[in-house]
Amino acid sequence: MIEQARPQLTPLPADTSRVRDAEADRDLARSLQARFAFLAEASRCLADSLDYDVTLATVAGLALPHLGAWCIVDVIEDRAGDPLGAPLPDAGGGGDVDEADGHTIRRLAVLHPEPGRQALARELFERYPPAPDDLVGAPRVMRTGRPELVLDVPDGVLEAMAHDAEHLRLLRALGVRAYLIVPMVARARTVGAITFITADREREFGDADLLLAEDLARRCAMAVDNARLYHSALLARAEARQATARAEVATQVADEARELADAANRAKADFMAVMSHELRTPLNAIGGYAELLELGVRGPMTPQQISDLQRIQRAQRHLTGLIEQVLNYARIEAGRIRCDLADVDVYEGVLTAEVLVGSQARAKGLTLEWKACDRGLVARADRAWLHQILVNLLGNAVKFTASGGQLTLECEAHPDRIEIRVRDTGIGIPADKLEAIFGAFVQVGRRLNDAQPYEGVGLGLAISRDLARRMGGDLRVESREGHGSTFTLTVPRAAGPLGYA
Repeated sequence: MIEQARPQLTPLPADTSRVRDAEADRDLARSLQARFAFLAEASRCLADSLDYDVTLATVAGLALPHLGAWCIVDVIEDRAGDPLGAPLPDAGGGGDVDEADGHTIRRLAVLHPEPGRQALARELFERYPPAPDDLVGAPRVMRTGRPELVLDVPDGVLEAMAHDAEHLRLLRALGVRAYLIVPMVARARTVGAITFITADREREFGDADLLLAEDLARRCAMAVDNARLYHSALLARAEARQATARAEVATQVADEARELADAANRAKADFMAVMSHELRTPLNAIGGYAELLELGVRGPMTPQQISDLQRIQRAQRHLTGLIEQVLNYARIEAGRIRCDLADVDVYEGVLTAEVLVGSQARAKGLTLEWKACDRGLVARADRAWLHQILVNLLGNAVKFTASGGQLTLECEAHPDRIEIRVRDTGIGIPADKLEAIFGAFVQVGRRLNDAQPYEGVGLGLAISRDLARRMGGDLRVESREGHGSTFTLTVPRAAGPLGYA
């Protein structure tokens, strides 16, 4: 029996190019997966802590196996050593890292993938730290804001970079063949740089390495910026609390001072009330007995005695008026004076004041011109206060105007206010004293002519302005030394007339 031969199957040739492409795709996928995992882990580390000194060093350690190089992290800080509060130079070549501007570079981490060379690398960068004006390396990247990639570093470049022979020896010992430096930029401002250096002839930096390094630097920069903002917020909160505490202390001190001032004003008012009562009692007795003598109750008096008696009566009335002024001022200071606003006939108020002061003006040889206010002109004021202010103003005009002078009293109505002017041709007021005369116990006349001091204690104008302002008006003056003065009293105008035709 003849055995039939089986047919031989010849295998088809494999598509080797397709296999290689698949393997390359798998390698790329694994590489991308590893890079994404690395960036995710770096982001987690950066988000876990606001102490970016430790965090950036940790992230630099994570980067070693992915970039196959030793890693250096530098940050910009102020000269006081505060890496958070320093104004940072602009990215994109706009700001130099200059020690003269208060900035310096601090090296946070130097990590070498070979443990045996870690001490050598740290020694190199501790003995020769980066200077802000270095022409190459991290300082230049931080000035320009652009990455720097050098694929081959010849020995001549190392010689140019070295500061001295020992520096060159350390660089050669570590074997700097290629380096990649990327800036850390956040919100368009450079906060530092990350440097990757390799001595491996088989390891070359490519575009993928540059993209990975730039992505890592952006995440690190955000962590630095967030930490800086958090630190600034803490400082601002602490300063706000301190300011609040200072304000509370100041408020407490002010309240205590106000209470002391109020107590002092009350004590002063009480003292003045008692003293005025004690002084007015004998003064009233003097006036009463002088009036009895004048009436002849004690017998007839000679003309000379009557003349002396009239001087006594004038002195008594003058002293009583001074005491009343001091008492009113004390009441105002202590807030014990009442303001009863009502509709007041301005014509009647002016007429009453003119009647009281007109005799004094005529006795001194002054001409009093009264440009009468319109009847029916009504102010919203305190009747007694308005009367007192007008008497004070007219009395001052008589006091400071020499015999033969002229006084003018006039009114001017406006939709919302009434102005009453008292004009004289007296001694006038120097320009630098126009506001001082409204102070307490100030009398310009005494300074202008010490040989002939004027009567009074210098409270009339202070009281008058205070009363005017309490009624919602004001009191101001226009004057020129030697050419008289014009005092203008302003009071609010009432809604309507009192019924005059």
